[in-house]
Amino acid sequence: MRNYRLAMFAPLVFGVLLAGCAASSSGNEQPVSSTAVSLAPIDYTSLRIAPPPDGGMYIGQYGWNPGDVDTFEAAIGRRTALFSSEYPMAVDEDLDPVFLLDVAEQAWDEGKAVIVHAYGASPMPIPIRKPGFTVDKLLQGEYDGGLRQLAGQFREFGKPMFFFSTREPNGIGEEWLGGFGPGGDQDIWWAMENEQGVAEFDPSGYPNASLYADLGDPTVSDGVERLIAAQRYYYDFFVRQEGLAFLTFDSMGWAAIPWQDFAEEFEVHPGDANYRMIRTSFGFDYAYPGDEYVDWVSVTWYMMDRGGVRTSITDQLVAFATVIAQVRATAPGKPIFIIEMGFPDGVNQDSAWAAEKVTAGLNALITQYPDVAGFAMWSQIAGLDPMDALVRPGTAQGEAFRELVDANPDRFSSCVYFSDGSRMPTCEKK
Repeated sequence: MRNYRLAMFAPLVFGVLLAGCAASSSGNEQPVSSTAVSLAPIDYTSLRIAPPPDGGMYIGQYGWNPGDVDTFEAAIGRRTALFSSEYPMAVDEDLDPVFLLDVAEQAWDEGKAVIVHAYGASPMPIPIRKPGFTVDKLLQGEYDGGLRQLAGQFREFGKPMFFFSTREPNGIGEEWLGGFGPGGDQDIWWAMENEQGVAEFDPSGYPNASLYADLGDPTVSDGVERLIAAQRYYYDFFVRQEGLAFLTFDSMGWAAIPWQDFAEEFEVHPGDANYRMIRTSFGFDYAYPGDEYVDWVSVTWYMMDRGGVRTSITDQLVAFATVIAQVRATAPGKPIFIIEMGFPDGVNQDSAWAAEKVTAGLNALITQYPDVAGFAMWSQIAGLDPMDALVRPGTAQGEAFRELVDANPDRFSSCVYFSDGSRMPTCEKK
């Protein structure tokens, strides 16, 4: 298993993205197009989160440590737009998900968007996940009671927020994806040892089987098809059945790692018994749930060195471009959200090498990826992360980041917009 991103499951364990949506007090927030803005609507329950109207990127920062968001904002001279520093999700004594309404309301009042989830759509065993969870049980309706209760909590809030069904399944979850085997409770090693993993998932007998009419393909990874099925199940349950039209669905934060890297890692080649299973497990073109079930395509991108050896910046940019090309071909026209991003040099907090990566990475986003409409910077979770991605003022990373923000003010947005053209009414707060 890849061990260079031990914290990729952290959004399911600790919390999510940070920060204020207020306009910068320094005046860096750009004027809003008069055609893009309307008076704040009274009813937000039919609105979703939309890309910035003028082609910018939402600025986001995770807040795993007190002060992370303030530190990043001070470094770049801009307010962040995504997400809330107070993660509004918890679990009860049975490890069922709970939405903390007071936390979400406070975040909204401070001009901050929030991000939520239900049961992580993977059998990967981590301490905070419900024991014995499988996607198959989800599709059979076994968790509907908990989901219905959660829907009621979301409804009480009734304002636009992001929803993810799982996070980075081809990263920290690569051993599991959505589950293998007849019951969906096995990992990829089981699939490889048994030379299976593509023909054991058959959703045709589940309730609402029409949601999965194109799944159950005996040539496609069961682990990926289960991820797709879970995304569709959640969309159908929350949006169609419960009427929560304000949930904005992302596509699970697909790690920006080319599928060819996984073929090399698992040592499979064309003609091998497991080659097709690996190819379809780690290619975004097989993992996309479909336009109807995705509002934003989300990826994760870390320009990281491997094994203590510096990895060519060019090679890292090429890897990102390879995945984004597949994203564009598979989901043309969808806005792209880099839901986790970082340019670390190990745990070095002031590094010329990290600054080089900041400059190269941001320059690429500014000049080559107009469809990337948001990013959220990682920081560090003590004891889990073998890196520190927080950008601090007075450091080489901070200076490099701020220079590009100052030089390209129209490409960075500090306020969330909604699907009717309005923007978050509280993002002007200081």
